[in-house]
Amino acid sequence: SYFAVVIANVFFPGDDPALALMQTFAVFALSFLLRPIGAIFWGSMGLFVRQLNAAGLYAIDVMQLRVLPSAIFVGLYLLLFDRQKLRLRPRDIWCFAGSGICSLMLFSWCYTGMQAASLAVMAVLLYTAPVFVMLMSIVFFREKLTGAKLTALVLCLAGCVLVSGVGSSERLGLRGLLLGLGAGFGYAL
Repeated sequence: SYFAVVIANVFFPGDDPALALMQTFAVFALSFLLRPIGAIFWGSMGLFVRQLNAAGLYAIDVMQLRVLPSAIFVGLYLLLFDRQKLRLRPRDIWCFAGSGICSLMLFSWCYTGMQAASLAVMAVLLYTAPVFVMLMSIVFFREKLTGAKLTALVLCLAGCVLVSGVGSSERLGLRGLLLGLGAGFGYAL
């Protein structure tokens, strides 16, 4: 309940703290509803990607179909309610290039990889992203690699190896592995 009060003060400032707290709890409740819906969309992504590939669309086309509605929705929202956030500072261009161009291009490798490996293996390789985030934070932001972070890194990698079915009858080729790891890196950006 402590965080609810903090969140209410930060995101719903106003004269009525009780109303702000109710708005915070409404957001919490909405998140519990939207989380499974998001999981359904995320989990069924591979099925649609395979159908779109069979229809002749390439990975980059699928990525554009995925990103375009979001870009339109967010752009219209910002245009109507917070135009200030549409302003781009020159010093932030590298962030937009990294996450907007490189990240999406590498993430599209996940769609390509779904043709080279099973959906389950590609999903697991995509979730190597926390490993890449941790490694990039050490290199670019000079964060220290603590024992807890190293343990989390090893557990994440071990979990990915165990879930991917290493040693099972399904063979993961080098192409599928590289596409999956590239998608995980792009997701981390």
